[in-house]
Amino acid sequence: MEIYAYIIIALIIAAPILFFRSPYGRGLKGEWLIRWVIANKKNRVINNYIIEEYEGDSHQIDHLVLNHNGLFVIETKNISGRVYGEDSQKTWTQVLAYGKVKNKVYSPVRQNEAHVVGLKEFLPKDLPIYSCVVFAQGNTKYIKSTCTFTPGALRRYILKGKFQKQISDERIEEIYNLLLEHRANDRVSTRQHIKNIRTKKSDVENNMCPRCHLPLVIREGKNGKFYGCPNFPECKYTKNI
Repeated sequence: MEIYAYIIIALIIAAPILFFRSPYGRGLKGEWLIRWVIANKKNRVINNYIIEEYEGDSHQIDHLVLNHNGLFVIETKNISGRVYGEDSQKTWTQVLAYGKVKNKVYSPVRQNEAHVVGLKEFLPKDLPIYSCVVFAQGNTKYIKSTCTFTPGALRRYILKGKFQKQISDERIEEIYNLLLEHRANDRVSTRQHIKNIRTKKSDVENNMCPRCHLPLVIREGKNGKFYGCPNFPECKYTKNI
């Protein structure tokens, strides 16, 4: 019986270690870290905020921070290695194993820009909104971006950044309640959001527009051929061939 007890104890110890080494576990750990970073009595914070777009499509925002400086829309990334990217690039590069492994990742800056666009659909047009991408592991050395931060830099930016416009306490409460009201009225649950992500991934893999759900067509651009949505210019989705 003793050997079984040792096995059970080993499994109990190993389970959380294996979980936090998994992609989901690393992402969750990164989000918890950023929740601690942005926690401040001056901030009104909403985590895991889901908004609906494109007739049923949905976006999940990791964190929203509202204070006298404005609304900060935060996308959290907890990926290791060296990361190379610029604001203007559609894809960034993750380098692992001393350069032996290179992975292409969709630009988190562009990903977060879509979140900002969705929020602007129902928020007042004069509200200052700032897009922020934070790398939980602080590996931003090789990233050329004006809106990408380490956790410490994000905290300083939100609280002490030099912003021209300040909003009042009454305005903060008004915007905060509007955000809560919109989320409460949102028809998209977390389960539906995950389903939307899987549908979007399937559409992309099958050369379908993830927004319009129509077959992509080949177009010619200054950099060569690419896939584009047949609903252009209303829909500007593109995909490399």
